Amino acid sequence: MLFSEFFKIKTNEKDDWFDLVLNWDTSLFIDPMLVFQNEIPDFKESKKKICDFFQEAFEKVALAKGKLGKPRDIALNMLRFKEPTETGLGYTNYGFQGRGMGPAFSREIFDAITDFLDWGLEEFGPYLSTFQMFVEGVGPDRVSDMITNIIKEDLLDYTIKVCKEKGIPSKRVLIENLGFKDGMWFRKKVDLPVHPYTGKPIILVPRDFLTARSNIELEDFESYISHIENEELRSQATHLFTSEIDRKKLIDAVRRDPETVKVVLRGYIRLREKEKLLGYDFLNDPNLLYLFKERLGKILSLLPKIKIEEQSKDSLNDFVEKVISQFKKCVENKEGYSLLFNDDDTPRGEKAAQAFFWGIADTLCKENNIDVSPESKTGRGPVDFKFSKGYTNKIIVEIKLAKSSQIYHGLEKQLLTYISSENVDLGFYVVIKQLGGDNVRVIRLEERYKKMKKEHQDKISIRIIDAYFETKTSASRV
Repeated sequence: MLFSEFFKIKTNEKDDWFDLVLNWDTSLFIDPMLVFQNEIPDFKESKKKICDFFQEAFEKVALAKGKLGKPRDIALNMLRFKEPTETGLGYTNYGFQGRGMGPAFSREIFDAITDFLDWGLEEFGPYLSTFQMFVEGVGPDRVSDMITNIIKEDLLDYTIKVCKEKGIPSKRVLIENLGFKDGMWFRKKVDLPVHPYTGKPIILVPRDFLTARSNIELEDFESYISHIENEELRSQATHLFTSEIDRKKLIDAVRRDPETVKVVLRGYIRLREKEKLLGYDFLNDPNLLYLFKERLGKILSLLPKIKIEEQSKDSLNDFVEKVISQFKKCVENKEGYSLLFNDDDTPRGEKAAQAFFWGIADTLCKENNIDVSPESKTGRGPVDFKFSKGYTNKIIVEIKLAKSSQIYHGLEKQLLTYISSENVDLGFYVVIKQLGGDNVRVIRLEERYKKMKKEHQDKISIRIIDAYFETKTSASRV
């Protein structure tokens, strides 16, 4: 359910706020470059707040380098961000689990700033996405969380303004990390709408701030290097970085030649600043993160009911088999494959397939009082869905695209590791074909599966789903 639907709000073209999905967190993120380029009057001071914050953070870390005691405690405290669950954004597509931002993350950012200072790269700190390039474990979700903490007061004022304009009921709630002053984050009580499912406050975010991927990242940086106009600089950078830049290669390069890295990185960021960057395409929703629910709803309305009568291992197995069968029918026979392709007939990514399966599984599980938990984090890699009935009966389902480079690893390593470590009864490996060349990869997968079955015949099962639309009607014409 959308925020606007629950609060019975009529939206129009002037509404520039993200109409968050209340049922689950949406895998979109606030991007610093989009905040910097924004022309929304309510956020005209946001860029300055971010720049000022990191200027102060770099100063505090510089004072605390190599020391213990109060200076270090203050610097670490300044970098102790709270996870902003109020925005409904993040990597947990299908729930409100969140990823956490504890003291360990604070220390990681402290160490990263220390490195930036040592390398003379402090000018790039306020862009935040540069941390993604240098720091392991920092992605667009972490960057988004940091930005949200820093400009939270602007977001609160924006939310309160929208609520007054739309007549949305609010409650007095306590908001933390509402600005850093005198060595500590302060908090205060404000009037905000409250989430109907979690009871937590809701903070609205402008759509123009949101993206599914960062506007500053290593892959894009590598592309920039090969197109540097200055021939001498391009030659230096190409020799310094070589090809297929990763985090380790970037750090090695900055240690060997920080001045060249600084010049190249500065040129890259300036180029990105000059471009008119775009946020997430909500109209087409390429990752099936948001607006697919209406199209999916029409498909789900065609599904027959499934009932599970008894609580037993066999009945749960039978139920999950039927859920996968319904998914297969939707894709192959009920035009559901159109949800797995963009309007230009290019295949969507794995997240789209997972969102599609989740829509079917969640609907059928609710009717049978069966728990389905998406994206369980185990430390050994994500498992897409876990079904359970009672405490002991557990079945997992992993969704993979046949084109994935992890198609064999997912079956032979990831799935088996999770099954053995989490006391799972059965694991289904659902593979979706989207391209003509996928047949060869699926044949190889089935050959590997036959060898595995001899040892794990009661623990794993694979299912192949054909979404290759050239054997059907073109997805763009559905």
